[in-house]
Amino acid sequence: MIVALPLLIAFGTRVALKPEEINLLSCEEKKYSTEILSIDPLIIYINDFIFDKEIDYLMKLGKRVSVYKAFKKLFDNDQVRTVDKPYRSSSSAFLPYEDPVCQCIGKRALDFLGFVEHKAHERLQLVRYYPGQEYNLHSDWLYNPKVSRSPGDEGQEYNRLGSFFTYIGGNSTGGETYFPFVNGASLTADPTKYAISSNGQGLLVKPVKGSALFWMNLHPNNGTGNDKTFHSGLPVHSGVKYGMNLWTKHYKSTPILGPYESKEDRKFEPEEAHV
Repeated sequence: MIVALPLLIAFGTRVALKPEEINLLSCEEKKYSTEILSIDPLIIYINDFIFDKEIDYLMKLGKRVSVYKAFKKLFDNDQVRTVDKPYRSSSSAFLPYEDPVCQCIGKRALDFLGFVEHKAHERLQLVRYYPGQEYNLHSDWLYNPKVSRSPGDEGQEYNRLGSFFTYIGGNSTGGETYFPFVNGASLTADPTKYAISSNGQGLLVKPVKGSALFWMNLHPNNGTGNDKTFHSGLPVHSGVKYGMNLWTKHYKSTPILGPYESKEDRKFEPEEAHV
C-alpha cells in the first residue's frame, strides 16, 4: 500500500491535496472483467479497468499542474513505425511517477500481466483529441531501444512490451481505435463497444469511459515488433476524447514469458539450508 502524501511534486509544481483526495491515495483493488479480442496479436478488452474517482483525480491533477497547458503535438521521431507523416494531430502530456494514484494504476497494469515480464512501465501519458484530430496508422513498439530515465531502471535499454490504452472520458463520437490487420467484431458484438468498418476489415473499438484495451506489441519468442499491432486513433467527430497510455517495458536480457517471480513471491529460506 502506498502511503498518502500531503503534497505531490509534478512538473516542479507543489500541488496541495484536498482531504477527500488524500483518502484516494491508498491503492484499492479494482474488480474488472475481460474479453479476448485476438490471439495474434494478443488483444484484450478490459471492462471497468479504472475507478471513476481515479479518472476525476487525474483530470483535476492535470488541470492543477497545468498539464493541459503542457499538452503538445508530437510528430515522428523515427522511433515509432508510421505510415504517414506527420502522423498525429492529437496532443499528449506525461504525468509524474511520484504521483501515488498514478503508481496505483501502474501497479494494477503490471499485476494484470501475470507471468509475462512486468518489472516496470513508462510514465502514464494523457492524450486529448478535439474534433477532426486523429492518430494515423502506427505501432507502439520502437525501431531502436529507448534508454530509461526512470527511477529504478535508469540507463537500461528497453522496448515497449505491452500497451494499455484507457478511455477516460470526453463524451466524443468517433475516435475509435482501429487495428486493420486484426479480425473484426462479429455482427452480434456489443455495439456500445465495437463497430464494423465500412470495408468489413479490421477491429474497431469504441471509446467507453473507464474501460481499456491491452495488447502485446512484441513477439514473445524473440522480442521483435509484431506488425499486426499497427493501429490508429480514428478522427473524433464531435466532443473531446481523453485517453491514457501506459506502456510496459521489456529489457533485452530478460525473458518475456515467466514464470515471473517478484521479491514478494520468494519464499524465505532459513540460514541452515545453506550450511
